[in-house]
Amino acid sequence: MLEEDLCCRVCQELFGEGKRVPRNLVCGHSLCTDCVSQLITSGPPTFCPECRQDFKATNVEELTPNYPLLRLASTFTSPEKRKSKTEDNVKLVLEPQADAGECLTHNFKRYFWCSTCGMPACKDCLVLSHKSPPDGKCQILTVNLALPQMKKVQMAKLASYLGTLTAMENNLQEEIEENKARQISHKKFMFRLVSREKEMLINFDEKNVHLLDAHSRVKTYKEKLENMKNGVTDSPSVEDIVVTAKDIKQTISTMTKQMKEFEERIEGPQFSLQVESQSLKSLLQSNRDIFTKLDDDSDGSSRWARISIHDKVAHLHALQDEEPSDSTLTLPFYSALDLVPRENPKVFMDLQWAGQHQGRVYIQMFGRTRFGEQFLLLCSGEQGPCYKFTCFYKSEDIDTPDAVISGGDYENNDGTGGAAFIDGIENGGIYERDIVAGLIVSWPEEWRRGSFEIFLENNPGQKDLTGFGQVISGLAVLKSASRHKPITDVIIEDCGLVVPL
Repeated sequence: MLEEDLCCRVCQELFGEGKRVPRNLVCGHSLCTDCVSQLITSGPPTFCPECRQDFKATNVEELTPNYPLLRLASTFTSPEKRKSKTEDNVKLVLEPQADAGECLTHNFKRYFWCSTCGMPACKDCLVLSHKSPPDGKCQILTVNLALPQMKKVQMAKLASYLGTLTAMENNLQEEIEENKARQISHKKFMFRLVSREKEMLINFDEKNVHLLDAHSRVKTYKEKLENMKNGVTDSPSVEDIVVTAKDIKQTISTMTKQMKEFEERIEGPQFSLQVESQSLKSLLQSNRDIFTKLDDDSDGSSRWARISIHDKVAHLHALQDEEPSDSTLTLPFYSALDLVPRENPKVFMDLQWAGQHQGRVYIQMFGRTRFGEQFLLLCSGEQGPCYKFTCFYKSEDIDTPDAVISGGDYENNDGTGGAAFIDGIENGGIYERDIVAGLIVSWPEEWRRGSFEIFLENNPGQKDLTGFGQVISGLAVLKSASRHKPITDVIIEDCGLVVPL
C-alpha cells in the first residue's frame, strides 16, 4: 500500500488522531474529520468529492471513524508539516457549488457537465446515462470547472469569426475603393465612345450600392458578435452559455448565407482596367453583348457586327442588317477593326451541314497582301458582299494529293461567279507557294478571283501561284465537309475576323 492511499483525498494529509481521523461516508470512501466537517458546513448539498454521491449528516460525529484505516496510517511516520499537493482541490470541494438547474428526469440539481455529450447532468444521470471510464466514455466535470472552459470555447469561436469579418470588411473596403477607381477610369473612357455610356455607368452604380450594403451588414454583424463576446464573458451559468451558443450559431448561419448572396449580387459584369490607353480591348474582354456599328453615308443605312469571345480571343463577326437590342453596348466598327493586325491577320469560318454546326476553321494570311486584304473584306462584309451563307460548291480528288474543296462564290453560289474584289492582283511572285494541306488559294481568272480553294493534303513538288493563306485550325472539319454529299449542303454559317487580346 502506498502512503497516498492513507491520505485524505481532499487535503492530502495523512490520516491520524484528532482532526485527521478518517470518517466513513455512505458510499464507502473516507475523508478526514476536518474536511468532512467543512463539507457539512458548506452544504447542503453534501456529496463525496470522489464519486459525487450524496450523504446526509448534520454533524461529523454522525459518521463513524474508519479505525482499520487509522491503524494503518499510524504505522507511517509523517513529516512534521505536510504541504498540500493541490490547494485548488480543497477550494473546489469546499466552495459553493454552481448548478445548471434541476434535472427534469430525476428532479436533482445538475451539478455536473458532460463535455463528451455537451450537456449538464445530475448525480443519477452520471450513473444511468453519462458513465465515465472505465464503465463509459463520458468526460465529467463539475459545473464550476465546465463554465470557464465553455466560455473559452465560445470566445475562441467568436474570435475566429470576428477575424473573418474583419478581413471581409477590409476586402470590401478595398473593393469599394477599387470599384470607385474603375468607375472614374471608365467614365473618362466612355465619354470618348459614341453610344451607350450611361448603361455602363449604371452597372458600377448598382455594384456600389451592393458593396456599400454588404459593408454595412458586415459592420452590423461584427458589432453583434462583439456584444455576444461580452455576453459570453459575463455569463453566470451554463444555461446562459447554452443560449448564447445557440444565438451565435444562428447569427453565423444567417451571416454566411447573406454574405454568399452578396457575393453573387456584386459579381456582375467585370471590366478591364486597361482603359487609360484608350484601348477597346477592355470592353471586348467583358461579359456584355457588344456590337459594332458601320454607317453608310451614301444612303444613311447602318449595319452591325457582333463581337464574341472564344478561347480568350475576340471574334468580329460579319456585318448584318438586323439591329441589336437597345440594351446592347455599341461601338464604332472601325474602332474594333483597327485592332486586327495588318500583318498575318486571321479569319474564322463556322461550317454547318446536315442542319447543324460542325466546327470552326481558322485561317491565317501570309503577311500583308492584296489577296489577303480581299479575303478579309469578304469575311467581314465591310464592302457589302460576304462569304456568310455561301456554300462550298465543289470537292474533288478526295484521298489523293490533289484533294481540294472550293467555295466563296458570293455572287452566284455555284462556282460561276465570285469576281475579284480588288483590281490589279497578279499571280505568282509572293503568291507562289508549295502545295501543303490547308493552303488557301484563289483562281487565275478575274471573273472568279474573289472565290477560293483549300488544298486538303500535302502535294510534294507541286506549287500554286495564288497562295495567300494557311488553315491553322479546323483542317479536320474541312476534310469531313469534303466527303459530305451533296457538297453544296456545306454552308459557311458565319465568318469574320480574329481580334487578338
